[in-house]
Amino acid sequence: MRLLRWTVSLCLCGAVPGQEAPVPESTLESTRDVVNRWVELRKTISRVRSDWTVEKEVLAETTESFQRELDSLLEQLDESGTEQSETEARLAEARAERERLRAANRDIEALVVRLEKRLRGLLPGLPPPLVEHIVPLTDRLPRDPDDTTMGLAPRLGLLVGLVGEINKFHNGITLSGELRRNEETGAEIQVRVLYLGISQAYYTDPAGSFCGTGLPAPGGWKWEKRPELAGPISRAIAIYEGDQLPDFVELPLRIQAR
Repeated sequence: MRLLRWTVSLCLCGAVPGQEAPVPESTLESTRDVVNRWVELRKTISRVRSDWTVEKEVLAETTESFQRELDSLLEQLDESGTEQSETEARLAEARAERERLRAANRDIEALVVRLEKRLRGLLPGLPPPLVEHIVPLTDRLPRDPDDTTMGLAPRLGLLVGLVGEINKFHNGITLSGELRRNEETGAEIQVRVLYLGISQAYYTDPAGSFCGTGLPAPGGWKWEKRPELAGPISRAIAIYEGDQLPDFVELPLRIQAR
């Protein structure tokens, strides 16, 4: 309304006191035009304000909705990052455990190779009845422990079985019927051999004329003729078979350092 007041003031300033000054038509038109524009402007401002209020509410709701979605997405990303970190940690632990198992497997394989070689070297020095008994196991041993396609588990199982059978024989007394060569006559004589574990043996024929002792040696057992032991050896065998009452029998025992 400032423009209208300014126009009216101009009109009043041009009037002479006591006289009615005529208002030019152009001035009235101009004034009406200004007023109309001002009214139109006020309407436009009011409409814009109204529209802005509505749009502001919609914008606020939209912003709030976007913020909720953003917060949810950030939370999911945080959870995903945590899960990824946990997964990476578990994978690192699994890799480390795998390497430990591989190292342990290599150590076990090296031990198995050493045991297989050592066991094959011991076979000739084992008592013949024991060697014959474990043939089904020794035949399955790898010919070359350093170059074999046989799995580690069955190889280890074979070793456990062989060591078990050897220990079982060694912890007992075994009576075996065998052929022993008489070096003086070259004849093969049927004898009975009493093994004390895998470290000592005594043999005699039924008549007691061919008897002696035996000891393990690198290339096989070494047998020594001992005619003076015919009686004690025959008595020990009879006690073992239950043909005589238990009693003390004196027999030579040689302990070898291995």
